[in-house]
Amino acid sequence: MKDQAAFQANFDRQERAMFHDSGGGGGSSGGSGGGFLRDESHDHFSDLMRQVDTMNDPSSGGTKEVSNLGGYNHFTDGFGHYRSYDSPNDTPENTGENGSWTRMTEAP
Repeated sequence: MKDQAAFQANFDRQERAMFHDSGGGGGSSGGSGGGFLRDESHDHFSDLMRQVDTMNDPSSGGTKEVSNLGGYNHFTDGFGHYRSYDSPNDTPENTGENGSWTRMTEAP
């Protein structure tokens, strides 16, 4: 059931991202007309199917695919170690991890 809940939460987040990227919700986007999905939406859909989140990795300046089965709040210590939590209030430090951890942000 936990895996199903994680899948559903990821699906719901992807649906919101696709709706936002497609210019949905009314109003003029002022761009090239909106209504077309950007390539990033397809990338995020692939993430959904593979059960990963593509995150900005502040230690490398690039991106990193991190499994979302452990949660959607991702952290890195800058040395190739990653931690994920369901609760936005959990951090590696307050769960007993040593070192300095940085919250990762979602890549476009």
